[in-house]
Amino acid sequence: MDTIFYRNDLNNPLSLNITPVKIKASGDKLSFKVYNFSEDQKNYLTRYLNTERNSRLNASLPEADIWEIKWRLEINSSVIPWFLLIKNDRIIIQNESGWQLFDTSGKNIASGIKADGEILIDKSEDIFYVNDPSGFMQAIDLLSGERKFFVYPYLGKGFDRSVIFSNGNKIINSGFELPVMTHNSPIKTPDFNILETILMGSSKETDEDGILKSAVQKENLICKSSKVITALHDSTIVIAVPNHIYFINADLQITNELVEDFIPLEMSIDEEMRIYLLAEIKVDENVKTVLWIIDSTGSLINETEIEPIQNNYLAPPAIDYEHNVYIRYENKITAIELSGNILWQEFIQKPLAGIAAAKDYLLTSEGNILTAFDYKGERRFFYNFDDELVTSPILVGDQIFVATRKHLYCLIPKK
Repeated sequence: MDTIFYRNDLNNPLSLNITPVKIKASGDKLSFKVYNFSEDQKNYLTRYLNTERNSRLNASLPEADIWEIKWRLEINSSVIPWFLLIKNDRIIIQNESGWQLFDTSGKNIASGIKADGEILIDKSEDIFYVNDPSGFMQAIDLLSGERKFFVYPYLGKGFDRSVIFSNGNKIINSGFELPVMTHNSPIKTPDFNILETILMGSSKETDEDGILKSAVQKENLICKSSKVITALHDSTIVIAVPNHIYFINADLQITNELVEDFIPLEMSIDEEMRIYLLAEIKVDENVKTVLWIIDSTGSLINETEIEPIQNNYLAPPAIDYEHNVYIRYENKITAIELSGNILWQEFIQKPLAGIAAAKDYLLTSEGNILTAFDYKGERRFFYNFDDELVTSPILVGDQIFVATRKHLYCLIPKK
């Protein structure tokens, strides 16, 4: 299955001047260095905690036996929270159609709406980006919740669109075509995917409509494929499409291509840009679901066959500090060590709202309880809530933030 790329002109496919590298099993036994976070890594700026999508927490879990509620804040219960973001003293709850902004003391600051797409907090400025229903990307002040400016992305409306990279001077957004239903024909399978670079300029002056005057659409890369999974390591974009993994630099130039026969299901990346890919492969006449760990040169470090995952429960593999991998199912978690062996499988209370990998523990929001699993799969209990949890927990220092449908909670060790 070929993937076709374009720039601006859909009548002229790009010619890739790179030699594809076939993914092959590595003959070497590899040992990875244990991941260590620096003290300034305290923020979680996007879904799955970081742009590598590996659900890693930058904190060690306190050894307290008993936890208590520091504060509980009522939130908009008409929509279900999806996940939490945090930067310094600000917390964002993203839901399907909007967001709510709080501070870490429990103060409700602002709320707003959004179209399809994920929120990203800028790592260098106190702003965050949402896909506006108007077709523009909107930058919002993280401190006040007020609009800063609009920028217009390539083709505007009709895309599930997210900013995936932002450094104050430049943003890269990723857009996936939304299905369109007509009266005379069935839904067309979306296959139009866009990566786009927008230069912001030094001035933040806006026109009378709030559009940033200095914003310039610099470059785009269009991919025609029915399935695209995107992750980011530093400024390198990694996309998985059927039978291909592409590496794309910050100028949207394709620099490397890995090939094999597979259908990608989900993907995350670690600190060395190793790829943790959930995929379907065909063996003889049978389809298997596998976890592949692949390095950036195309070496297949291991392949582990796993049970099929229902589409509603697909999530990027979580990766802990020892590079153990955690895979979510509807009613259980499977832990796989770097060698490919299964460490443990544990059934959990439903629904499993999310997981996050701290040092030595996997934090879990299962049913209405907050728990953690250690390397052996032994469960540690934290708190029993009055309602079902709906977000992954976030650990910042000795505080855990998590949400139910009705409340946002901050938990601390009981003294």
